[in-house]
Amino acid sequence: MRKHWIDNLRWVTVLLVLLYHVIYFYNNKGVFGGVGGFGDGPQYQDVLMYILYPWFMPLLFILAGISAKYALDRHSGKEWFKSRTLKLLVPSTIGLFVFQWMTGYFNTLVARQDVLASLKQPALYFLWVISGTGPLWFIQDLWLFSLILLLVRKLDAKGKFSAW
Repeated sequence: MRKHWIDNLRWVTVLLVLLYHVIYFYNNKGVFGGVGGFGDGPQYQDVLMYILYPWFMPLLFILAGISAKYALDRHSGKEWFKSRTLKLLVPSTIGLFVFQWMTGYFNTLVARQDVLASLKQPALYFLWVISGTGPLWFIQDLWLFSLILLLVRKLDAKGKFSAW
């Protein structure tokens, strides 16, 4: 049975993550990738950014873990692994090679150009793909933690860890 409170907490947290990233883009600290604050006065948007930052990623991982546990209780390990791979790894990998390489390209513009000049085009493309992971890191980590959860489930065949 679906746990609607988990779904609701997840979508609210995702909206807060999006809000955080918008505020981060306009933060007043001048970090790389941002455009700066809104004028010379107080930057109240930074306060919201500092309030959100410490807890939304742990909350997303906890929610993903709870959801994974409920899903794994209803499916075999093989079905669950196939589902996680098709829902997480395949789209994030396609996203890396189709879209996120552009982020990697812009990331490497600030790198040492003499080193990059010695690389051939195919190697540069793969460097851009790897350095352009961006927000897809979360999806890829979820897939990796899914594998770890399967291993824990296999090692804990009697369910003692799960009961704890």
